[in-house]
Amino acid sequence: YQITKIPRCSAHEDQMREYIKKESEKLGFQTEVDQIKNIVVRIPSKIGSNSGSLGVVLQSHMDMVCEKNEDVIHDFSKDPLKLKIIEIEGERWLTAEGTTLGADNGVGIAYQLAIMKKIHDGSLNFDSIDLDLLFTVDEERALTGASQISKDLIKGKYLLNLDSEEDDRFTIGCAGGRTFTVKIKREKTKTNSIDVNLTPIKISVTGLVGGHSGGDIHKGRGNALKIVAQILWKLNKKYKVYLNSLKGGNLSNAIPRECRAIIFINKMILQK
Repeated sequence: YQITKIPRCSAHEDQMREYIKKESEKLGFQTEVDQIKNIVVRIPSKIGSNSGSLGVVLQSHMDMVCEKNEDVIHDFSKDPLKLKIIEIEGERWLTAEGTTLGADNGVGIAYQLAIMKKIHDGSLNFDSIDLDLLFTVDEERALTGASQISKDLIKGKYLLNLDSEEDDRFTIGCAGGRTFTVKIKREKTKTNSIDVNLTPIKISVTGLVGGHSGGDIHKGRGNALKIVAQILWKLNKKYKVYLNSLKGGNLSNAIPRECRAIIFINKMILQK
């Protein structure tokens, strides 16, 4: 619950890192921060590294996708998330009002903090494991924390990444990403020079579910940008329309929930 109060957008994880540092050092565990601002909490085995202990790393990322509905007033740099419980098919789910929740990868962070506290109070024992709890930065934008991690920061032989969609299975594999920049040459013109009968129309698509463009992309959820683009394409094939503005989607890794466009069309067509 506490981590939902801490701002942690990508490249702005300072407060989250400081919270992890204070919590771990309060329990007597050492921490280390590398040049890219990843942090690791070291929990040594009780038998010592020279006695055959196994090095294991548990990893999550500190940042979250910071996305909100257009009509929601929320400053991700300082405001805590507003939480609520909803029921879906008889199950209770924690969500946030009008913003992303940050369960990616807040769930992983919570696992690590809970493990750390349970080891400290003795309710969980990994006597023969040298455990590193690794928290990386800027995963959502460019995997920066993982790709630029200091080679000396972690010591383990095995690494388990906690940024998964299922908590009851192990996934063995890897994935990558690629960013494309597309430039479209615009032709600007004044509406009065084309047709004095042109009138503006606003087209809006709102209230979609949204989701992560990686983990939810296969679920058939509506993409507001694509829907508006299809509407504009069909309108322009039947009637000549002129695009004034198009606004939708804020992040490359979030499925757009809202999109708005303003077009100009001959008002005589509307009368028909």
